[in-house]
Amino acid sequence: MAKGHDRHAARQAEVADLGKDLSRRARSKCELCGISSTLRPTELTPLASEPNIDWAALLCPQCRQSIDAKKMNLSKDYQFLRESIWSDIAPVQILAIRLLRRLAESGLDWAQSSLDDLYVDPEIEDRI
Repeated sequence: MAKGHDRHAARQAEVADLGKDLSRRARSKCELCGISSTLRPTELTPLASEPNIDWAALLCPQCRQSIDAKKMNLSKDYQFLRESIWSDIAPVQILAIRLLRRLAESGLDWAQSSLDDLYVDPEIEDRI
């Protein structure tokens, strides 16, 4: 069990090391919603073999919670995703699309409409 814990701790340290580069890329704002809060590097799933900036995003606690939640809190305002899905940064676009798909599955018409208007590069679509 200690080996697993050590591997997890080492990976978390590697992800944290991405923080400076992610902060520069994101201009110290959440890459999904744009707020300046307690930001933390977050890897997309499935995890890459090694943590890297092309598979991570700098996110606030609220966005991380929405990503990790089994069921999204529909009382929150997720309108910022309408802009995030057009991001030039692949992990940001992927996360935004994943969240919008979950919202659309929950019956939010605006989320489905946003997805209907979206063109996604096939390379990105394969990673969603």
